[in-house]
Amino acid sequence: SIGQGASSDAEGEAEESGAEEDDEEEEASGKTACAPDEDAIASLCRIMIDLEQTAEARELLVGLLERDEEDLRAWVLLGYCHIVEKDSETAQDCAKHGFRLCKKHGADAEDWKPELRKLLQQAKGLEAGDSAPAGVDK
Repeated sequence: SIGQGASSDAEGEAEESGAEEDDEEEEASGKTACAPDEDAIASLCRIMIDLEQTAEARELLVGLLERDEEDLRAWVLLGYCHIVEKDSETAQDCAKHGFRLCKKHGADAEDWKPELRKLLQQAKGLEAGDSAPAGVDK
């Protein structure tokens, strides 16, 4: 009947406008629909690094960086992968890249500077012959 057709059209329009509102909310908050996945991946990588499964963690982190090459968390975690692998030079490169991103993003990235300093210090410690890397804090 005609009444049912009009009713489904109205529902369809309501659903479409609801979807548009969701998109606007995501844009306004600065988060995308995949943000929880990125958080889960980063958490998994922390655990993998602590378990010295760095090859697997590095693969996931590279995937995060392919999505967003300015992801400071991914750069820090990638640096810690290299610390565990005793690759001081590459760990320092990750930290230095992170500092460049902090400079670019200003106040929004301030919280990452202490973690980057710690990463850089551990990487330089590897050069000096220190062993036993500390765990990932952030």
